[in-house]
Amino acid sequence: MKTATSSISSGGITFLLFLIQSLAPASAATVSRSGHLIVSGVTSGIGTAFQIGDVFTYTLSYNDAVTDSDSDPDYGEFSGALTGFTILPQSVRTGIWSPSGLMGAGNVYAESDAQQAWYFDVTPGFGFGPPANGYQAMMFAMGFGGLPANGDIGGGQTLGQVTGAILDFVSPSNNNYAELSFESGLDNQLVTFELTSFHAPEPGRAMLLLFGVYATIFSRKRR
Repeated sequence: MKTATSSISSGGITFLLFLIQSLAPASAATVSRSGHLIVSGVTSGIGTAFQIGDVFTYTLSYNDAVTDSDSDPDYGEFSGALTGFTILPQSVRTGIWSPSGLMGAGNVYAESDAQQAWYFDVTPGFGFGPPANGYQAMMFAMGFGGLPANGDIGGGQTLGQVTGAILDFVSPSNNNYAELSFESGLDNQLVTFELTSFHAPEPGRAMLLLFGVYATIFSRKRR
């Protein structure tokens, strides 16, 4: 009987890698993360659209090839680097705020001496999401603390060069923040969240199917 190792041909491995690459996003510079937020604070004017303990899921994508527009080595600004952000309720109850679709794009910032060394903001497109007791969503912001030093040496570097893989160190136990502001005329309302998870998105169905098919082929070769 052949061993498992000998039954994997180099051609089979090459074919598997080819399929993985063909299913990967076209832009290698795009990085995505997702996770959960729990409502930790709500100002009174927002009504019952948000309640303490409501759980929301989020996804964010950013382009780490965008260059720093600020020459300060302690502060990086990457305009338009956040290419997409979504936030959806996971809690199910009557009256919870339930937007649909992409909130919008935004900017990413890296600041060496800040409590949150990597943060971003998103301004929703016109009409995004239902109003919350008459207030319209105006901006979402999220920042991550407890991160290692970045590699900013002053303007011209890409987001990837400046911050590298420091988001791998994001932890719910660190000093993070997330907040969503609403406005109606000159009146402002605010929802704050606690970050409970932050990770790479789960593998897509196509990727899972690919590995399932290859595992079946591999199993048959062993017999």
